Amino acid sequence: MCSSLRNFLVLIFLVGLLTDCSKWKVSPYDLLPQVETGAATTSGATSIQAGAKIVALGPNSLQEFGIVYSSTNQQPTTADTKITATGSGSATVALSSLQPNTTYYYRAYATNDKALTGYGETKTFKTGEVIPVVETLDPIGTATTTSAQVQCQITNASAISLKEYGIVYSATNQLPTAADGVSKATGTGANTTVTLSNLTPNTTYYYRAYVVTSSGTVYYGPVKTVKTAEAAAAVETLDPVGTPASTSAQVQCRVNNAATISLKEYGVVYSFTTTQPTTADGVAKATGSGELIAVSISGLQPGTTYNYRAYAITGSGTVYGATKTFTTATVSIATLPVIYIGGQDGNVYAVNANTGEQIWSFAAKDLVVSSPMYADGVIYVGSRDGNVYALDALTGKQKWAFATGGNVPGCPTVANGLVYVGSYDKKMYAINASNGTKKWEVLTGGTVESSPAIWQNKAFFGSGDGKFYVVDANTGATIRAAVSIGTSIRSSPTISNTLGIVYVGSDNGNLYAFDGNTGTQKWAFKTAGAVDSSPVLTNSLLYVGSRDHKLHALDPLGGKESWSFDAGADVYSSPAALNGTVYVGSDNYRLFALDGDKGTKKWEFVATHIWVSSSPVVVNDMVIVGSWDGHLYSINTADGKQRWAFPKTGVIKDGINGTVVVVQNGAIIGSYPSISGAVN
Repeated sequence: MCSSLRNFLVLIFLVGLLTDCSKWKVSPYDLLPQVETGAATTSGATSIQAGAKIVALGPNSLQEFGIVYSSTNQQPTTADTKITATGSGSATVALSSLQPNTTYYYRAYATNDKALTGYGETKTFKTGEVIPVVETLDPIGTATTTSAQVQCQITNASAISLKEYGIVYSATNQLPTAADGVSKATGTGANTTVTLSNLTPNTTYYYRAYVVTSSGTVYYGPVKTVKTAEAAAAVETLDPVGTPASTSAQVQCRVNNAATISLKEYGVVYSFTTTQPTTADGVAKATGSGELIAVSISGLQPGTTYNYRAYAITGSGTVYGATKTFTTATVSIATLPVIYIGGQDGNVYAVNANTGEQIWSFAAKDLVVSSPMYADGVIYVGSRDGNVYALDALTGKQKWAFATGGNVPGCPTVANGLVYVGSYDKKMYAINASNGTKKWEVLTGGTVESSPAIWQNKAFFGSGDGKFYVVDANTGATIRAAVSIGTSIRSSPTISNTLGIVYVGSDNGNLYAFDGNTGTQKWAFKTAGAVDSSPVLTNSLLYVGSRDHKLHALDPLGGKESWSFDAGADVYSSPAALNGTVYVGSDNYRLFALDGDKGTKKWEFVATHIWVSSSPVVVNDMVIVGSWDGHLYSINTADGKQRWAFPKTGVIKDGINGTVVVVQNGAIIGSYPSISGAVN
């Protein structure tokens, strides 16, 4: 009974309890906020926006809501990163300071006043990549024939996920890509030097920096260019063709890789003084495009060994082949008529008078204005280098040199075993012809350009001090006081052996006649210009040029003018006369042949538009004269037609101002102006 009652009472309690249990009902909606996770906006590299919405709070009030997110926790909570929204219903939340190119997990959350937090559905987004700043930099130094060094840089390398970077390049694609040549860089994106190898010579390459990010995306910098150097020319020097002549030879050359280089010029360089000739020496250019070709070299010296080698000039410079040699044939000039002349290129030349071919040349240290003189197998000539040279007439080899203190522009005079010559050091010298030692010197007050005349053991010459000197030819002692004319005397005197009269011109425009024995003035003829020309005397007339543009013909006894000829420009040239014809040059580019008695023109020869201030020499049936156009001319005396011009090719640099001397069988031949110092 007691047991039954007890069970009944328990049953009654339970029913009562169940009847009033609603006030303790535990509902999720009463405890946790309900929220909804919104979609993320288009993903940036470091920030996005995501939505959060309150669906239900139940009986509780909202404490906060927003977005929680994580790149590692796939169910992020408020223990991860959270961004609190503003408002009470829904909001868009900005997530910033994110890592580029990264997947994030995110969801909405809300926390109520009971500190209970509810979460929405978990979603994901992936941030975008940071765009690399790719810089293509200039080449370093000069490219070689097959390689180049260039630079690249990723300016914002620390902000991106760098997988690979370097240079892409192409000789054909002006926008090279990773499908073209690739040279990877090593580093972290800082300024890096990259070597491009196995390139083609003489080729322009397009190149640009590239970067590959961890996503596999390729980015490029701007395009630049670099050009490889040319390959060196493969120059080959070959043997001579046949046997060299006395003044010419043919040799062969070629450029074996001409098709792959930019060949500008090729040929042969040669010299008899240096073992490794260059383009600063003799040059014989080839005509062609690099193929095997024979090149002719002219103007050589007989009996001389020359060094020669092929050369090629390309865009990358000058290249030379191996050096070879040839020897020109010897020639005997003892019986030839040989012309000797100085050039303002600094050389003295021996030229075959019949052909105009060079026999030999001698190089002084400066230009040669002086006219050469011959005596006893030796050529004597002065130079602006201050020396008087004695050269073997057959070979051109130097026998001796005598140093003065200045330019030696005048022609030496040889007599009594002495060489007489003036200098810009204001002195007249007498030098022993055999050994070049000084016999005596006379100091004047000005430069001595006048060539001395020797007569009855007296030396007559003028000076820039305006005085006319007469000294003992053996000792240099003054015979009588110098005659003062007042202006410079460049003219060389002429002496009449029969009349005993000395004739000389002056810058004051006068031609003077002095008694050779007493020094008294016999007469003076006034021209309208300076008389630098040296007078020449025939049996009947005295001829002299003037800077009044005229050649004057005078009575040698009284100085009366017989006739004058207007040459059209200054006449510096000294005349030469033979067989009734007078020859004279002019600064209007002409050589004139005039009737000696009447002054009428027989013919004129025109040089190449530059002065003929050189004085002519008449030899047999030809006139030899030099010009400032760089040529020595041989002209027919009968009609003024050119026979030949020396050199055959090219010109003598800066021209010819002096007068020739012609020698055959050991003796001077021809008719000369007084300036030459040769005996007529």
